[in-house]
Amino acid sequence: MFVNSLYKIGISDVSNFEGRMRHLENNGYANVAGLERILAVKTDNYKEKENLLHEIFSKSRIGDTELFAVDENLVKRLFLSLRGEIVFPKNETAESEFEKSVHERRQEGNAGSGRKQLLDLVRRGHREYPYALPRLLAGAASYKPKKSKIRLFKEAYFGKSGTRLTDEIADGIHIYTCFSRADLEKAYSEYLELFKSESDAEGRKPQ
Repeated sequence: MFVNSLYKIGISDVSNFEGRMRHLENNGYANVAGLERILAVKTDNYKEKENLLHEIFSKSRIGDTELFAVDENLVKRLFLSLRGEIVFPKNETAESEFEKSVHERRQEGNAGSGRKQLLDLVRRGHREYPYALPRLLAGAASYKPKKSKIRLFKEAYFGKSGTRLTDEIADGIHIYTCFSRADLEKAYSEYLELFKSESDAEGRKPQ
């Protein structure tokens, strides 16, 4: 399961798989919400293989959790190398999933990840309109309006497990970036609209 660039790598009993997935999707894990399924493989010696994957990604592990800040396609390719039955997505074969991972990798190389695009937009917008984000914070510790994906913090924000959930834009300005793919797109649109409104107010177009 994943959210943004964080991936939860763990095991679950086949009999409890659907229930466990729904629980993680609805409740999150280690104070990280928005988890989505990407790939599940039924295999033998699963505990040994879980330990092996954890060891491979140990340098990217977030605290004592099962969350790892790693590349999605690398995760997929290693999972597919386990030589097991694909449980999720249903009706998929290892060969078709591998082809998808290669295609997605190429797309990412051309377009970049949603999180990187969001950070690039906000940093560029802040350079052009340096008062827009500080105005929203207005000296407060955070700015988190309901139903909005614009979430600002004066300092880096961490989950209960110690996972950092924000990225620094400038001194005293951090934005929340641990979104699902869909919410990353919403956040991008909202920040873009924010900077466009600043441009309209100044009577000029953003560069």
